[in-house]
Amino acid sequence: MPENTSAPTVKDEELTLEFVQLEEDTNLRVSGDDPKGCGACHFYSDAGADISYCWNGQLGIMVASDWLCDNWTEMGSSSLAMSDAQQAIAEKKWLRLVEGNEWRTEPRDGQQCSACLYFNSPDKAISYCWHPSLQVEVGHDHVCAHWEQSTEA
Repeated sequence: MPENTSAPTVKDEELTLEFVQLEEDTNLRVSGDDPKGCGACHFYSDAGADISYCWNGQLGIMVASDWLCDNWTEMGSSSLAMSDAQQAIAEKKWLRLVEGNEWRTEPRDGQQCSACLYFNSPDKAISYCWHPSLQVEVGHDHVCAHWEQSTEA
């Protein structure tokens, strides 16, 4: 049974616009064939994880290991370290993403975010998910327990 088939709220639309601006400012994208990726970046908080928190001051969002932005910094090439406050934010965002959401970074049973009602821009590789339990940036090929068929698909 669908949890929420209403349209995005004004707050969801504001967060979406913030993300679109962030995406443009940092050139956030799927890395594709580029050997660099967020998972190999100094600011990726959990090396080896498929998805983790980027604590770069300009981003400060959950990212997938195969995403890339113009702020990429080689692992270990900076003396900057994550502060306790940044660590707390990372843990809070991570828990929000995974607790009760059955988060996956690969499609499941033909379901993926790009075909979900809550995925804001189905034509993009990375977009904002406005589901009330998530409200984070997700990849088109990710999926969670809240997947609901888009009316556009």
